[in-house]
Amino acid sequence: MPTDNESGVSTINCDRCAKSLPEDQRDNPVFCQTCCRTFHSACINLQYTNWKKLSQTRKENYMCPFCKSPPTPKQSDISVEDIATKIASAMALVQKQQQIPGQLAEPIHSRIT
Repeated sequence: MPTDNESGVSTINCDRCAKSLPEDQRDNPVFCQTCCRTFHSACINLQYTNWKKLSQTRKENYMCPFCKSPPTPKQSDISVEDIATKIASAMALVQKQQQIPGQLAEPIHSRIT
């Protein structure tokens, strides 16, 4: 844990605003178990008094709002036109494949008869 050189007191910085946590929050910081970041309670819209009231189990499983929010969809590199072209190619192959039994049946039938 970093120490403040002037006072020798341990400091913990908020991972959202990068400022030091107040002294009264250093013993019980708001810590996200998912991303392992520490926050001022105000930086994540949480009242510190409510954080202190949480059971140890709930604190150990706490997930910050950044980890709770669903990920934003990513823009795909493939276009709708590319997908349509690939589907058309696949359909053409399926049609050719469906014709194969008929094409084989004629020569086989002619050899048998």
